[in-house]
Amino acid sequence: MGALLGFLLSLFAGPLNGTFVTLDECRPVEVWESEFKLMDLIGMETILVRETIDQGLQDAYYPTGQPDVWSSCGYDRVGTLMRLAEDHGMRVYLGLIHRPGTSSPSPAFDREAFLYSNVVTVRELAGLYGDSPAFAGWYLTPEVAANNWVVDRDHYTVDFHRRLIAAVREFDQHPIAAAPWFLPDSTYVAIAPEQLAAFAQDYTTRIGVNILILQDGIGGGRDFPEVDSYFNAVAQGLSGSNAQFWADVEAFSIEGDGAFTPADPSRLEMQTASVAPYVDQIVTWTFQHYMSPNSPRAGAWEAYVRYITHTEASR
Repeated sequence: MGALLGFLLSLFAGPLNGTFVTLDECRPVEVWESEFKLMDLIGMETILVRETIDQGLQDAYYPTGQPDVWSSCGYDRVGTLMRLAEDHGMRVYLGLIHRPGTSSPSPAFDREAFLYSNVVTVRELAGLYGDSPAFAGWYLTPEVAANNWVVDRDHYTVDFHRRLIAAVREFDQHPIAAAPWFLPDSTYVAIAPEQLAAFAQDYTTRIGVNILILQDGIGGGRDFPEVDSYFNAVAQGLSGSNAQFWADVEAFSIEGDGAFTPADPSRLEMQTASVAPYVDQIVTWTFQHYMSPNSPRAGAWEAYVRYITHTEASR
């Protein structure tokens, strides 16, 4: 990145407060150093690590004593990220365990063992990184579909979060974040804006989530009026509560062949403008894949430079 471009970007504090990060790639440390400099330049302050262990890949991103997982990269990826976050004054929410199929587990899936492994992960991460000034809290990796709650308030995925949060609260009081998703017109069961608001109230009170990060679904083809009505309803439902309400704006488009590509900058600007009136923070999925020059996806960095230029010109 040229010095002039870096200077220009440093003058821009965009509407995106942060990003999700994945650690499944064995990136060289110097690439992560570049990534954090770029995120810092455009005003990002919040990092959400999707997971710190991937049981499907049998890969651990930090030094763990748990069985059947090991580090495929040869260095402490979480520790590296925490150090860089400290250097750049960023806040990090650490995710737990990713395991394929947890949204609709088979009868053979051992739910108790999975819960126990997540609690062990929290204890290990707290011991390694809990004293870091960059450590801000936890991110619940298994995602909840709000539509399931409409059918069953104690659906497995919802109840798993309740039990996990209760276990974590026995020894740690840091904020806990989660990013549920919803399908307005699902063939399984539809969910209306007022039902999503009721879910958000239950999710942040009875279940105990402190930061609700609602996925906007625009990358998957959802339309803007629909998103506006749902975010408005959730914001009203959480008004007066102690919970924070964040938006996760999707920085990708899904092409006809199923390929994920960087979103058009004008659409990304519309996304942030659509949710901004209702939320405390806006994060994205994800800088590293769809906005960074380190991304293997063609045009990722160019798309974000165009986004910044477009946003500045419209002010």
